[in-house]
Amino acid sequence: MNTSQKYIKAVSHPGVTAVKTNIPVQYIDRQTQYLADRRMLYDEARDYLATDYVKARVQGLKPDDFYAWTETEIRLSDVSTQSVTAFDSKEYDNFKEILFRSRAIDYIPVGAYIETMGSIWMVVNPGNISSSTTNAVIARCLAHWTFYDAYGNIQWEPLVIDRRTMLSNRNESPENLVLMEGYFNVKCQKNANTVRLRDNQRMILGSYAYHITGYTDFFEEFTGDDDSAHVINLTVRREEPEEHDDMKNRIADGLLYTWSADISGEASVPVGGIGGARAHMLVNGSVVTPGEDKPQTWVFTVSDENVLSIEPDGHYTGVSEGEATITATLTENTNLTASMKVTVAAASEDVRFIGTVPAEIRQYSIVGISAAHEVNGENTGDALTWTFGGANPADYTAVVEEGGRSVLITCDSPSATPLIVTAAYGDYSTSVSIKLMGY
Repeated sequence: MNTSQKYIKAVSHPGVTAVKTNIPVQYIDRQTQYLADRRMLYDEARDYLATDYVKARVQGLKPDDFYAWTETEIRLSDVSTQSVTAFDSKEYDNFKEILFRSRAIDYIPVGAYIETMGSIWMVVNPGNISSSTTNAVIARCLAHWTFYDAYGNIQWEPLVIDRRTMLSNRNESPENLVLMEGYFNVKCQKNANTVRLRDNQRMILGSYAYHITGYTDFFEEFTGDDDSAHVINLTVRREEPEEHDDMKNRIADGLLYTWSADISGEASVPVGGIGGARAHMLVNGSVVTPGEDKPQTWVFTVSDENVLSIEPDGHYTGVSEGEATITATLTENTNLTASMKVTVAAASEDVRFIGTVPAEIRQYSIVGISAAHEVNGENTGDALTWTFGGANPADYTAVVEEGGRSVLITCDSPSATPLIVTAAYGDYSTSVSIKLMGY
Protein backbone atom coordinates (compact mmCIF):
# COMPACT_ATOMS: atom_id res chain seq x y z
CA MET A 1 0.00 0.00 0.00
CA ASN A 2 1.48 3.34 -0.99
CA THR A 3 1.46 6.43 1.23
CA SER A 4 -1.55 8.04 -0.46
CA GLN A 5 -3.67 4.93 -0.07
CA LYS A 6 -2.69 4.70 3.59
CA TYR A 7 -3.91 8.24 4.35
CA ILE A 8 -7.05 7.78 2.29
CA LYS A 9 -7.93 4.72 4.35
CA ALA A 10 -7.25 6.70 7.51
CA VAL A 11 -9.67 9.46 6.55
CA SER A 12 -11.92 8.46 9.48
CA HIS A 13 -9.07 8.34 11.96
CA PRO A 14 -10.43 8.66 15.53
CA GLY A 15 -8.12 11.62 16.13
CA VAL A 16 -10.30 13.75 13.86
CA THR A 17 -13.08 15.07 16.09
CA ALA A 18 -16.41 15.80 14.48
CA VAL A 19 -17.66 19.34 14.95
CA LYS A 20 -21.29 20.37 14.82
CA THR A 21 -21.64 22.85 11.97
CA ASN A 22 -24.30 25.16 10.53
CA ILE A 23 -24.77 23.11 7.36
CA PRO A 24 -28.42 23.22 6.15
CA VAL A 25 -30.50 20.07 5.76
CA GLN A 26 -30.28 20.34 1.96
CA TYR A 27 -26.53 19.67 2.16
CA ILE A 28 -26.68 16.96 4.81
CA ASP A 29 -25.52 14.28 2.34
CA ARG A 30 -22.78 16.43 0.84
CA GLN A 31 -19.43 14.66 0.62
CA THR A 32 -16.17 16.56 0.98
CA GLN A 33 -12.77 15.70 -0.44
CA TYR A 34 -10.52 13.07 1.09
CA LEU A 35 -8.56 14.42 4.04
CA ALA A 36 -10.72 17.56 4.17
CA ASP A 37 -11.14 17.18 7.92
CA ARG A 38 -7.40 16.82 8.34
CA ARG A 39 -6.85 19.94 6.28
CA MET A 40 -9.26 21.92 8.49
CA LEU A 41 -7.54 20.61 11.60
CA TYR A 42 -4.19 21.61 10.15
CA ASP A 43 -5.49 25.13 9.44
CA GLU A 44 -7.07 25.38 12.87
CA ALA A 45 -3.89 24.33 14.62
CA ARG A 46 -1.82 26.97 12.83
CA ASP A 47 -4.25 29.83 12.25
CA TYR A 48 -2.83 31.67 15.25
CA LEU A 49 0.22 32.33 13.08
CA ALA A 50 -1.90 34.31 10.60
CA THR A 51 -2.04 38.07 11.00
CA ASP A 52 -4.76 38.88 8.51
CA TYR A 53 -7.84 37.75 10.44
CA VAL A 54 -10.42 40.51 10.94
CA LYS A 55 -13.47 40.68 13.13
CA ALA A 56 -16.78 40.65 11.28
CA ARG A 57 -20.53 40.57 11.80
CA VAL A 58 -22.03 38.03 9.43
CA GLN A 59 -25.56 37.07 8.41
CA GLY A 60 -26.69 33.67 7.18
CA LEU A 61 -24.83 31.53 9.70
CA LYS A 62 -27.89 30.49 11.74
CA PRO A 63 -30.02 27.85 9.99
CA ASP A 64 -33.27 29.12 11.52
CA ASP A 65 -32.71 32.85 10.90
CA PHE A 66 -31.00 34.05 7.74
CA TYR A 67 -31.02 37.71 8.84
CA ALA A 68 -29.52 37.18 12.33
CA TRP A 69 -26.02 38.60 12.90
CA THR A 70 -23.13 36.51 14.25
CA GLU A 71 -19.81 37.81 15.55
CA THR A 72 -16.91 35.86 14.04
CA GLU A 73 -13.49 36.20 12.38
CA ILE A 74 -12.66 35.95 8.68
CA ARG A 75 -9.66 36.18 6.40
CA LEU A 76 -9.79 38.12 3.15
CA SER A 77 -7.77 37.64 0.00
CA ASP A 78 -7.82 38.91 -3.57
CA VAL A 79 -9.78 36.91 -6.10
CA SER A 80 -8.88 35.97 -9.64
CA THR A 81 -10.62 37.75 -12.49
CA GLN A 82 -12.36 34.49 -13.42
CA SER A 83 -14.20 34.52 -10.10
CA VAL A 84 -15.85 37.87 -10.75
CA THR A 85 -16.64 37.79 -14.43
CA ALA A 86 -20.04 39.37 -13.73
CA PHE A 87 -18.35 42.39 -12.21
CA ASP A 88 -15.76 44.95 -13.15
CA SER A 89 -12.56 42.89 -12.93
CA LYS A 90 -10.38 46.00 -12.70
CA GLU A 91 -11.58 46.94 -9.23
CA TYR A 92 -9.94 44.06 -7.38
CA ASP A 93 -10.22 45.59 -3.93
CA ASN A 94 -14.02 45.69 -4.13
CA PHE A 95 -14.16 41.89 -4.43
CA LYS A 96 -12.62 39.57 -1.90
CA GLU A 97 -12.54 35.88 -1.14
CA ILE A 98 -13.22 35.12 2.50
CA LEU A 99 -12.32 32.16 4.70
CA PHE A 100 -13.90 31.55 8.10
CA ARG A 101 -11.74 30.80 11.09
CA SER A 102 -14.25 28.58 12.91
CA ARG A 103 -14.68 24.94 11.88
CA ALA A 104 -18.29 25.19 13.09
CA ILE A 105 -19.06 27.41 10.08
CA ASP A 106 -19.55 25.06 7.17
CA TYR A 107 -21.95 27.13 5.09
CA ILE A 108 -22.59 30.73 4.00
CA PRO A 109 -25.58 31.58 1.73
CA VAL A 110 -25.62 33.94 -1.20
CA GLY A 111 -27.13 37.33 -0.31
CA ALA A 112 -25.82 37.39 3.26
CA TYR A 113 -24.35 40.69 4.44
CA ILE A 114 -20.93 40.89 6.06
CA GLU A 115 -19.97 43.97 8.05
CA THR A 116 -16.24 44.51 8.49
CA MET A 117 -13.59 47.22 8.15
CA GLY A 118 -16.12 50.05 7.90
CA SER A 119 -18.07 48.63 4.96
CA ILE A 120 -20.87 46.20 4.27
CA TRP A 121 -20.21 43.41 1.81
CA MET A 122 -22.58 40.91 0.22
CA VAL A 123 -21.92 37.26 -0.53
CA VAL A 124 -22.21 36.93 -4.32
CA ASN A 125 -20.53 33.57 -4.98
CA PRO A 126 -20.35 31.09 -2.08
CA GLY A 127 -18.40 27.84 -2.33
CA ASN A 128 -20.83 25.60 -0.46
CA ILE A 129 -21.03 22.48 -2.58
CA SER A 130 -17.55 21.24 -3.39
CA SER A 131 -15.10 23.26 -1.33
CA SER A 132 -13.39 21.60 1.63
CA THR A 133 -13.37 24.92 3.48
CA THR A 134 -16.10 27.49 3.93
CA ASN A 135 -15.35 30.36 1.57
CA ALA A 136 -17.12 32.83 -0.67
CA VAL A 137 -16.55 35.75 -3.00
CA ILE A 138 -17.98 38.92 -1.48
CA ALA A 139 -18.63 42.28 -3.13
CA ARG A 140 -18.32 45.63 -1.42
CA CYS A 141 -21.55 47.66 -1.24
CA LEU A 142 -20.54 50.95 -2.84
CA ALA A 143 -23.89 52.73 -2.49
CA HIS A 144 -27.06 52.67 -0.43
CA TRP A 145 -30.77 53.27 -0.93
CA THR A 146 -32.34 55.69 1.58
CA PHE A 147 -36.03 55.60 2.53
CA TYR A 148 -38.54 56.27 5.29
CA ASP A 149 -39.87 53.35 7.30
CA ALA A 150 -43.47 53.10 8.53
CA TYR A 151 -42.68 55.35 11.51
CA GLY A 152 -40.86 58.11 9.62
CA ASN A 153 -37.33 56.97 10.54
CA ILE A 154 -34.68 57.40 7.85
CA GLN A 155 -33.39 53.93 6.97
CA TRP A 156 -30.99 52.64 4.36
CA GLU A 157 -30.05 49.43 2.60
CA PRO A 158 -26.64 48.71 1.04
CA LEU A 159 -26.33 48.19 -2.71
CA VAL A 160 -23.78 46.36 -4.85
CA ILE A 161 -23.07 48.21 -8.10
CA ASP A 162 -21.49 46.01 -10.75
CA ARG A 163 -19.20 48.80 -12.01
CA ARG A 164 -18.67 52.51 -11.46
CA THR A 165 -19.19 53.53 -15.09
CA MET A 166 -22.69 54.02 -16.46
CA LEU A 167 -23.84 51.53 -19.09
CA SER A 168 -25.47 52.22 -22.47
CA ASN A 169 -25.13 55.97 -22.39
CA ARG A 170 -27.27 57.89 -24.82
CA ASN A 171 -26.08 61.44 -25.34
CA GLU A 172 -28.26 64.25 -26.56
CA SER A 173 -26.94 67.73 -27.35
CA PRO A 174 -29.70 70.37 -27.29
CA GLU A 175 -28.09 73.79 -27.72
CA ASN A 176 -24.57 72.44 -27.13
CA LEU A 177 -25.49 70.93 -23.71
CA VAL A 178 -24.69 67.21 -23.40
CA LEU A 179 -27.30 65.22 -21.43
CA MET A 180 -26.33 61.66 -20.55
CA GLU A 181 -28.81 58.86 -20.08
CA GLY A 182 -27.73 55.45 -18.89
CA TYR A 183 -28.16 52.75 -16.28
CA PHE A 184 -26.41 50.71 -13.61
CA ASN A 185 -26.92 47.06 -12.71
CA VAL A 186 -27.54 46.67 -8.98
CA LYS A 187 -27.73 43.80 -6.50
CA CYS A 188 -29.16 43.97 -2.99
CA GLN A 189 -30.34 41.59 -0.35
CA LYS A 190 -33.97 40.50 -0.49
CA ASN A 191 -35.55 41.46 2.84
CA ALA A 192 -38.57 43.25 4.30
CA ASN A 193 -37.15 46.62 3.25
CA THR A 194 -35.96 45.93 -0.27
CA VAL A 195 -39.12 44.16 -1.45
CA ARG A 196 -40.65 47.65 -1.37
CA LEU A 197 -38.51 48.53 -4.38
CA ARG A 198 -40.93 46.51 -6.46
CA ASP A 199 -43.55 49.21 -5.86
CA ASN A 200 -41.40 52.25 -5.05
CA GLN A 201 -39.98 52.43 -8.58
CA ARG A 202 -37.54 55.27 -7.83
CA MET A 203 -34.49 56.02 -5.67
CA ILE A 204 -32.03 58.86 -5.16
CA LEU A 205 -28.34 58.05 -5.58
CA GLY A 206 -25.99 60.97 -5.14
CA SER A 207 -27.21 64.03 -7.03
CA TYR A 208 -29.63 62.25 -9.35
CA ALA A 209 -32.84 60.26 -9.30
CA TYR A 210 -33.00 56.76 -10.78
CA HIS A 211 -35.95 54.83 -12.13
CA ILE A 212 -36.03 51.14 -11.21
CA THR A 213 -36.57 48.52 -13.92
CA GLY A 214 -35.85 44.81 -14.23
CA TYR A 215 -36.76 43.98 -10.62
CA THR A 216 -35.97 40.28 -10.19
CA ASP A 217 -36.30 38.37 -6.90
CA PHE A 218 -36.90 34.72 -7.80
CA PHE A 219 -33.42 33.17 -8.02
CA GLU A 220 -33.45 30.40 -5.41
CA GLU A 221 -30.54 28.67 -3.71
CA PHE A 222 -32.58 25.49 -3.29
CA THR A 223 -34.96 24.73 -6.15
CA GLY A 224 -38.59 25.00 -5.11
CA ASP A 225 -37.79 26.82 -1.87
CA ASP A 226 -39.08 30.38 -2.17
CA ASP A 227 -37.50 31.34 1.15
CA SER A 228 -34.03 30.54 -0.24
CA ALA A 229 -34.21 33.49 -2.67
CA HIS A 230 -32.10 36.12 -0.91
CA VAL A 231 -30.93 38.42 -3.73
CA ILE A 232 -32.72 41.09 -5.74
CA ASN A 233 -31.33 42.13 -9.10
CA LEU A 234 -32.49 45.36 -10.67
CA THR A 235 -31.50 48.10 -13.08
CA VAL A 236 -31.56 51.77 -12.16
CA ARG A 237 -31.81 54.28 -15.01
CA ARG A 238 -30.85 57.88 -14.41
CA GLU A 239 -33.40 60.68 -14.56
CA GLU A 240 -33.72 64.21 -13.27
CA PRO A 241 -34.98 64.66 -9.66
CA GLU A 242 -38.57 65.80 -9.16
CA GLU A 243 -39.73 68.68 -6.97
CA HIS A 244 -41.08 66.35 -4.27
CA ASP A 245 -37.79 64.43 -3.94
CA ASP A 246 -35.98 65.04 -0.67
CA MET A 247 -32.48 65.67 -2.02
CA LYS A 248 -31.08 66.56 1.41
CA ASN A 249 -31.84 63.12 2.84
CA ARG A 250 -31.75 61.48 -0.61
CA ILE A 251 -35.25 60.02 -0.38
CA ALA A 252 -37.31 59.72 -3.55
CA ASP A 253 -40.73 61.35 -3.11
CA GLY A 254 -39.69 62.13 0.46
CA LEU A 255 -41.36 65.54 0.54
CA LEU A 256 -44.75 63.94 -0.07
CA TYR A 257 -44.92 62.51 3.44
CA THR A 258 -45.06 63.97 6.94
CA TRP A 259 -45.11 62.15 10.28
CA SER A 260 -46.45 63.70 13.48
CA ALA A 261 -47.91 62.77 16.86
CA ASP A 262 -51.05 63.83 18.68
CA ILE A 263 -52.22 63.46 22.28
CA SER A 264 -55.63 63.92 23.91
CA GLY A 265 -57.11 63.53 27.38
CA GLU A 266 -58.87 65.37 30.20
CA ALA A 267 -57.43 68.87 30.42
CA SER A 268 -58.45 69.26 34.07
CA VAL A 269 -58.78 66.84 36.99
CA PRO A 270 -59.29 67.44 40.70
CA VAL A 271 -56.83 66.31 43.34
CA GLY A 272 -57.29 62.54 43.47
CA GLY A 273 -59.10 62.60 40.15
CA ILE A 274 -58.13 60.30 37.27
CA GLY A 275 -57.66 61.04 33.56
CA GLY A 276 -56.35 59.15 30.54
CA ALA A 277 -53.84 60.31 27.92
CA ARG A 278 -54.26 58.82 24.44
CA ALA A 279 -51.51 59.21 21.83
CA HIS A 280 -51.67 58.65 18.07
CA MET A 281 -49.24 58.66 15.15
CA LEU A 282 -50.33 60.58 12.07
CA VAL A 283 -49.08 60.32 8.48
CA ASN A 284 -49.97 63.31 6.32
CA GLY A 285 -52.40 64.38 9.04
CA SER A 286 -54.34 61.11 9.19
CA VAL A 287 -54.32 58.84 12.24
CA VAL A 288 -52.55 55.51 11.66
CA THR A 289 -54.11 52.56 13.47
CA PRO A 290 -51.43 50.29 14.98
CA GLY A 291 -51.37 46.61 14.08
CA GLU A 292 -49.47 43.46 14.97
CA ASP A 293 -46.99 44.06 12.17
CA LYS A 294 -46.66 47.78 12.92
CA PRO A 295 -47.22 48.33 16.66
CA GLN A 296 -47.05 51.72 18.33
CA THR A 297 -45.45 51.86 21.77
CA TRP A 298 -45.81 55.15 23.64
CA VAL A 299 -43.83 56.33 26.67
CA PHE A 300 -45.64 58.88 28.85
CA THR A 301 -43.77 61.34 31.07
CA VAL A 302 -44.94 64.26 33.22
CA SER A 303 -43.17 67.54 33.89
CA ASP A 304 -44.03 67.71 37.64
CA GLU A 305 -44.73 64.49 39.53
CA ASN A 306 -45.65 66.52 42.62
CA VAL A 307 -48.69 67.81 40.72
CA LEU A 308 -49.56 64.81 38.53
CA SER A 309 -48.61 61.13 38.58
CA ILE A 310 -48.83 59.03 35.42
CA GLU A 311 -48.92 55.30 34.69
CA PRO A 312 -47.18 53.54 31.76
CA ASP A 313 -50.53 53.15 30.00
CA GLY A 314 -51.19 56.92 30.09
CA HIS A 315 -53.64 57.07 33.00
CA TYR A 316 -52.85 59.96 35.35
CA THR A 317 -53.94 61.09 38.81
CA GLY A 318 -54.05 64.56 40.31
CA VAL A 319 -51.65 64.80 43.28
CA SER A 320 -51.85 68.46 44.26
CA GLU A 321 -53.20 71.70 42.88
CA GLY A 322 -51.22 73.14 39.98
CA GLU A 323 -50.37 72.55 36.32
CA ALA A 324 -48.22 69.88 34.67
CA THR A 325 -47.38 68.84 31.11
CA ILE A 326 -47.77 65.27 29.86
CA THR A 327 -45.51 64.24 26.95
CA ALA A 328 -45.97 61.11 24.83
CA THR A 329 -42.95 59.77 22.90
CA LEU A 330 -43.19 57.02 20.27
CA THR A 331 -40.65 54.29 21.04
CA GLU A 332 -40.39 53.30 17.37
CA ASN A 333 -39.38 56.88 16.45
CA THR A 334 -38.36 59.03 19.41
CA ASN A 335 -38.53 62.15 17.23
CA LEU A 336 -42.33 61.88 17.28
CA THR A 337 -43.64 63.51 20.48
CA ALA A 338 -46.80 65.30 21.55
CA SER A 339 -47.62 67.22 24.74
CA MET A 340 -50.68 68.45 26.61
CA LYS A 341 -51.16 70.58 29.73
CA VAL A 342 -53.28 69.31 32.61
CA THR A 343 -54.63 71.52 35.40
CA VAL A 344 -55.13 69.91 38.80
CA ALA A 345 -57.88 71.66 40.79
CA ALA A 346 -58.91 71.31 44.42
CA ALA A 347 -60.74 68.08 45.15
CA SER A 348 -64.55 68.20 45.12
CA GLU A 349 -66.07 66.67 48.26
CA ASP A 350 -69.66 66.31 49.42
CA VAL A 351 -72.26 64.20 51.22
CA ARG A 352 -75.48 63.35 49.37
CA PHE A 353 -78.47 61.08 49.73
CA ILE A 354 -78.62 58.04 47.47
CA GLY A 355 -81.84 57.35 45.65
CA THR A 356 -85.22 58.96 46.35
CA VAL A 357 -85.88 60.21 49.88
CA PRO A 358 -89.61 60.02 50.82
CA ALA A 359 -91.37 63.31 51.50
CA GLU A 360 -93.55 61.65 54.18
CA ILE A 361 -93.84 58.54 56.35
CA ARG A 362 -97.19 57.09 57.38
CA GLN A 363 -97.78 55.91 60.94
CA TYR A 364 -96.43 52.41 61.63
CA SER A 365 -94.47 52.48 58.34
CA ILE A 366 -90.70 51.97 58.08
CA VAL A 367 -88.44 53.54 55.39
CA GLY A 368 -84.71 53.28 54.74
CA ILE A 369 -82.58 56.26 53.82
CA SER A 370 -78.99 55.97 52.48
CA ALA A 371 -76.29 58.58 51.94
CA ALA A 372 -72.69 58.64 50.79
CA HIS A 373 -69.51 60.62 51.29
CA GLU A 374 -68.13 61.42 47.82
CA VAL A 375 -64.78 62.76 46.67
CA ASN A 376 -64.59 63.84 43.03
CA GLY A 377 -67.91 62.13 42.44
CA GLU A 378 -66.72 58.76 43.77
CA ASN A 379 -68.35 57.05 46.78
CA THR A 380 -65.68 56.60 49.43
CA GLY A 381 -67.73 54.11 51.45
CA ASP A 382 -66.95 56.02 54.65
CA ALA A 383 -69.29 55.74 57.66
CA LEU A 384 -71.51 58.79 58.24
CA THR A 385 -72.80 60.57 61.32
CA TRP A 386 -76.62 60.77 61.47
CA THR A 387 -78.57 63.37 63.48
CA PHE A 388 -82.33 63.96 63.83
CA GLY A 389 -84.29 67.09 64.80
CA GLY A 390 -87.60 68.93 64.49
CA ALA A 391 -90.19 66.30 65.38
CA ASN A 392 -90.64 65.02 68.91
CA PRO A 393 -88.40 61.97 69.47
CA ALA A 394 -91.44 60.15 70.84
CA ASP A 395 -93.05 60.31 67.40
CA TYR A 396 -90.40 58.31 65.53
CA THR A 397 -87.71 55.66 65.90
CA ALA A 398 -84.37 55.93 64.02
CA VAL A 399 -81.90 53.03 63.81
CA VAL A 400 -78.53 53.59 62.12
CA GLU A 401 -77.54 50.40 60.31
CA GLU A 402 -74.14 48.77 60.68
CA GLY A 403 -71.56 50.60 58.58
CA GLY A 404 -73.16 54.01 59.19
CA ARG A 405 -74.23 54.52 55.57
CA SER A 406 -78.01 54.18 56.04
CA VAL A 407 -80.79 54.57 58.62
CA LEU A 408 -84.20 52.96 59.20
CA ILE A 409 -86.95 55.36 60.37
CA THR A 410 -90.30 54.29 61.83
CA CYS A 411 -93.24 56.70 62.21
CA ASP A 412 -94.70 55.91 65.64
CA SER A 413 -97.29 58.73 65.62
CA PRO A 414 -98.18 61.80 63.57
CA SER A 415 -96.30 65.02 64.19
CA ALA A 416 -97.12 68.59 63.29
CA THR A 417 -93.40 69.32 63.06
CA PRO A 418 -91.48 67.59 60.23
CA LEU A 419 -88.56 65.33 61.04
CA ILE A 420 -85.17 66.77 59.94
CA VAL A 421 -82.67 64.02 58.99
CA THR A 422 -79.00 65.02 58.57
CA ALA A 423 -76.09 62.86 57.26
CA ALA A 424 -72.60 64.25 57.81
CA TYR A 425 -68.93 63.46 57.26
CA GLY A 426 -66.51 65.95 58.76
CA ASP A 427 -67.39 69.44 57.53
CA TYR A 428 -69.73 68.13 54.84
CA SER A 429 -73.41 67.31 55.40
CA THR A 430 -76.82 67.08 53.77
CA SER A 431 -80.33 67.28 55.28
CA VAL A 432 -83.88 66.43 54.32
CA SER A 433 -87.33 67.26 55.82
CA ILE A 434 -89.82 64.38 56.17
CA LYS A 435 -93.45 64.68 57.33
CA LEU A 436 -94.71 62.15 59.91
CA MET A 437 -98.29 61.43 58.86
CA GLY A 438 -101.22 59.65 60.54
CA TYR A 439 -102.37 56.17 59.52
